[in-house]
Amino acid sequence: MRNFPGASKTLKPDLHDLPRAQALLREAYGLWPSIVLHSTSERYPNDSSAAQAIAQMWTRAGLK
Repeated sequence: MRNFPGASKTLKPDLHDLPRAQALLREAYGLWPSIVLHSTSERYPNDSSAAQAIAQMWTRAGLK
């Protein structure tokens, strides 16, 4: 891992826990919620690709 000025050496990344994410969604919303993701297109570098990646992660978590 690279060292960045001002970064804490004690912080660790959160682990990916899909079942826990799904449980938290059920707890918060009851049923699987549906949401709409709005994004710019070709305004920022890779903005469409980033939005697609976010949508895929949300779909894996059970969002519609």
